[in-house]
Amino acid sequence: MAAVKSLAKGHTKVTSLAAPPADKNAITLTEAAAGADLSAFIALSNFALGSTGSSTTDDPSLEQTANFQALEGSNYGAHFEPYRYFDADTKMVDPTADIAFQAMVPKGTLLYLLKRVSAKLGEDAWETGDEYSYYEAYTDDPQAPASDSGYVKCPVDMAVSEAVEFKTLVAGV
Repeated sequence: MAAVKSLAKGHTKVTSLAAPPADKNAITLTEAAAGADLSAFIALSNFALGSTGSSTTDDPSLEQTANFQALEGSNYGAHFEPYRYFDADTKMVDPTADIAFQAMVPKGTLLYLLKRVSAKLGEDAWETGDEYSYYEAYTDDPQAPASDSGYVKCPVDMAVSEAVEFKTLVAGV
C-alpha cells in the first residue's frame, strides 16, 4: 500500500457529542456517530481547534550562558465562525437548521468536540480506526458578524479545559 499526502481543504470533520465520552482516550464509534456533525456549518476562515503551544519558563543551569526555556503546561484554543441559518419564508432564525450557532449559546456552554483531519473528506462518516482529537471547550459570548461580505457568521471563541490529541477511534458501545 502506497502512502499519499492529502490536501487539507475539505478534509476536516468536527462533531459535537451530546455528552462526554466514557473514555476520552478511547472514544467509540457509537459515541462519535451519535454526535452532531458541525463540519458544514462552520466557516473555514479563522477556524481554530487544537494545540497553541506550551507555556515556557526560563530555566538555565548555572553553567549555561544562554537562556534555556523549559516547556510547561500545554495550551489549547478554539475559534469557530458558525454560519447563521434563516427560514426562507419568514427570514427569521431557523433553530433547527442553525445547529452550530445554537449549540454554542449561551456563554459558558460546554461542548464535547471531536476533530478528524485526514485524507477522508469532512462529510465522510466516522469509522473505527479514525484518528481523532478530543476537546472540552466552554463558549464565550458570540460576537457580532465581523464583516458584511460573505454569509452571516458570528465568531465564537472558546476556552479549552480538556484535550487529548491523535488518538484512535475504537469499536464498541
